[in-house]
Amino acid sequence: MSANNDSRVGGEEPENDGRAERGAAAWWERGLLSLFPPRMPIRWHFVGLFSLTTACILILSGLLIYSVVYENMRRNMMEKLAGSTVAIKDVVEQAAQLAVRSHLQAIAHMNIDMLDGLERQVHEGRLSRDAAMQLAKERLLTQHVGERGYVAAMTGAGSMVAHSQAPNISTGPSLSPHLRQQVTLKNGYLEQEWQAADEAAASAKGVYLAYFQPWDWIIAVVGVKHEFTVLLDDLRHGLRSQHFGNTGYAFIVNSQGDIILHPWLIGNVHRLSNQVAREVFTRILSMKNGQFSYLWDEENGMDKKKKIIFFNHIPAIDWIVASTVYEEEMFEPLTRLGWIILIIVCGAMGMVVPLCLYLGSLMTRPLARLAEQMHRAAEGEISIRAEEDALGEIGLVGHHFNRYLERLRQSNEKILTEIRERIQAEQQLMLYHKAFEHALEGIGITDQEGTLVAVNQAFCDITGYSQPELLGRNMRLLKSHRQDQSFYRQMWTSLRTTGRWTGEIWNRRKNGEIYPEILSISTIYDERRAVAHHVAVFHDITEMKRQEEQIIHQAYHDMLTGLPNRLLANDRIEVSIAHARRSGSKLAVLFLDLDNFKNTNDSLGHEWGDKLLLGVANRLVSQVREEDTVARLGGDEFLILVAALASEEVVIDLAKRLLRSLAAPFNIDDTELFVTVSIGVAFFPEDGSSAGILTKHADIAMYEAKARGKNRYCLFTSDLSERIVFLRQLENNLRQAVGNREFTVFFQPKIDPVNGTMTGAEALVRWRKEDGTIVNPADFIPLAEETGLIIPLGEQVLEQACHMLTILERLGRPELSIAVNLSPLQFVQNNLVERILAMLDRHGIAHDRLELEITETAMMTNLAKTVDTLNQLAGAGIAIAVDDFGTGYSSLSYLKRFPIRTLKIDRSFIRDLTRDPSDDQLVETIILMAHNLGIHVVAEGVESAEQLEWLKQRRCEQIQGYVCSRPLPHEAFLAFIERSVPVPGNRGNTILERSD
Repeated sequence: MSANNDSRVGGEEPENDGRAERGAAAWWERGLLSLFPPRMPIRWHFVGLFSLTTACILILSGLLIYSVVYENMRRNMMEKLAGSTVAIKDVVEQAAQLAVRSHLQAIAHMNIDMLDGLERQVHEGRLSRDAAMQLAKERLLTQHVGERGYVAAMTGAGSMVAHSQAPNISTGPSLSPHLRQQVTLKNGYLEQEWQAADEAAASAKGVYLAYFQPWDWIIAVVGVKHEFTVLLDDLRHGLRSQHFGNTGYAFIVNSQGDIILHPWLIGNVHRLSNQVAREVFTRILSMKNGQFSYLWDEENGMDKKKKIIFFNHIPAIDWIVASTVYEEEMFEPLTRLGWIILIIVCGAMGMVVPLCLYLGSLMTRPLARLAEQMHRAAEGEISIRAEEDALGEIGLVGHHFNRYLERLRQSNEKILTEIRERIQAEQQLMLYHKAFEHALEGIGITDQEGTLVAVNQAFCDITGYSQPELLGRNMRLLKSHRQDQSFYRQMWTSLRTTGRWTGEIWNRRKNGEIYPEILSISTIYDERRAVAHHVAVFHDITEMKRQEEQIIHQAYHDMLTGLPNRLLANDRIEVSIAHARRSGSKLAVLFLDLDNFKNTNDSLGHEWGDKLLLGVANRLVSQVREEDTVARLGGDEFLILVAALASEEVVIDLAKRLLRSLAAPFNIDDTELFVTVSIGVAFFPEDGSSAGILTKHADIAMYEAKARGKNRYCLFTSDLSERIVFLRQLENNLRQAVGNREFTVFFQPKIDPVNGTMTGAEALVRWRKEDGTIVNPADFIPLAEETGLIIPLGEQVLEQACHMLTILERLGRPELSIAVNLSPLQFVQNNLVERILAMLDRHGIAHDRLELEITETAMMTNLAKTVDTLNQLAGAGIAIAVDDFGTGYSSLSYLKRFPIRTLKIDRSFIRDLTRDPSDDQLVETIILMAHNLGIHVVAEGVESAEQLEWLKQRRCEQIQGYVCSRPLPHEAFLAFIERSVPVPGNRGNTILERSD
């Protein structure tokens, strides 16, 4: 019985839907039965209803067939008319092409005959060849093909001889594609599309080419295709022969509205008197391709008939071909089809009535339906209802049947209500059980004594115990003993007074691991308000604790290297100072800064820079004791704290070890990088009594190590503090001087030692203060490079050098060039080439008058970027010179990889040239090597006549030094140039002789 009730509950809603559908059907049937008397025999009811239904079906079927056939025939006829229009369009287009070609061919052959006649006059001696060609040009220039067509002549190599409309057309290597195709063909016909100088857009053109070999001329006759109307007569006859039934015809109109061909219309469509015709043609011109229907006025003006029109555009001649016909003529067969279908429907109805009489005598549909309903009710479908308004006794039987089913339905409904309530309770209980089992937090239920009676899966996962191991055990099983008894007394007091407790507690897993958790305990009371159970919900916060520790670690450690940061380093120094005071011992602070790390970072990228810093940190850690501290203060600055020193020699030995360790190359992505370090050392208590002072003094000592040449260590002394104050004051003055443009440029001439003439000069920056004193470049150039001020300073030097080049141009000395030094920081700028070229162009200076001098060290920093930058500069015409050659990298492979024009031999090799045989051989080797590579040589620091004579014998191209001239300020340099002009006829009047 329970199963049957369940099945009826599950089928209740579909039965309601079926009852609604049958109710709608019964309403329809009652409507039909109302057409006949109720007491009429069932047979006649059946005949009437069946006949009416059949009639409706036949009529609807006929309409459906008619609509389908109508649509198919309409589509076929429309496709036929569209296809005919396309065929006419193809015929017109092909005819236009043949007409254009024939017309252009005739003009081309006429001009070839004209050239042939002029050539005969040349052979007969009546005309010269030049006169004949000039006469031919004049005749060609007077010819026109339509409104925009023309006749042109060009040579077989592509040079334009005559062009009636575009005489300045480009020829030679820059021939346009369409001209290049004409030169290649020479004879024949081409269809091309291009935009002429007088056209707003490209248009289709026909070109006929004829080659006249005696003059090597190609005659090109060009016509715009849509201007040709020579095919009108042929098309007019062809279109008149195209008919679409009795009323259809075809016509042609161009895009401007001119009627090309039409059975009776002429002129322009915009001036037609018929309003309907103007609207139709306007729509055709706007669409160009397509089809539409319209109402056309007959001649009497009272009868409007619907016409359909198809049209296609021919872009080559800018024509639109259209076909039109009356729709009633196209669809006349459909009218005949309608009459046929009507006759068939009437004949079918005549056959249905006898058939209905025969079927009615065999069927008793109401009785059969009632029997079916009673059968379904016996099967358990008690929601079914019989038809009480059926004919005769069948309606009365249906009424009693429905009353019985209603009483049965009410009884079943009570049973189903009880079952439904029980199912809902079970579902709710199942939902609570699933929520309990799948909760992410651990949930445990205990009795009033704390014994576990239920746990979920999360409880087991967190604690490591299985359910059988937990059930029946007390919660004290998880106790970690980290909390004292007062903690638990407070917990139970809160539970007894408020019914709940929440807090952080440490518990123990099955494996003995202690873990933190957030625990919430709630009390469950029974109906007498007595404690029945406790529910404990907890969440493992081990990961949260770990993240908190990580945040604390990140606050005191460097993110890249994991070393202590400045904050932690200062704290450890202070702690070590406190220990040292109590024990009477010493400690040392080492401040380390990588040399030229910024150049490496900028040239190779920050990713490589980070890897290099990580490698440096690892080496530093490997060199110190476990009780010492290595910290990264930021950037490329590191700090080492050496605590509990026995003597200062321990720190000195450590500094030496660090220098040796970092001298070894670093392998970064299979590339060897070299880095050096400058170290400053400060001791407690001699050099400071706090972390801040010790770090500051170690920093000062480090700067002194850099000033002494880098890659060394330096101990702090009181004198260093004064030196740092001086350097910082100098840096402030340098920044102010760059902003105030206090720097000037001196020029040191470069001389050809063979003839003593001046070839150029080198621009050398000088700092002239407001009081007139000049600061030594050796003092401020390294500081400018270290602070980055060398970049704006270098631009000021380049600006003054460009200004001098413009003065030399006005003085008539454009052969003199000026060399400007580029520092390594300038050379790694991303926009270096663009800035230099922009400055040269702004002053109007030829690029080859500027020479850029770059050191070997700067060139070898990043080979790939160096090659690209130097190639860009050399490609722009700027000369590249290697400054201080021989003092940098020993590899000479870059001499063939880089676009180097000049080598400048360092003055250290020239100084002892005539006294030291090794310098003699080295300089001679450099000169020979450079000459073999096609590179010029400049000798720097030439100060004696012996050195000059030696270099002259070895064919050194240029010299520079005090034997010629010192670096000269602006006015003195211009005066020197005026004296350097050789006196005509006096070969002995040279700069070298007069420099004494």
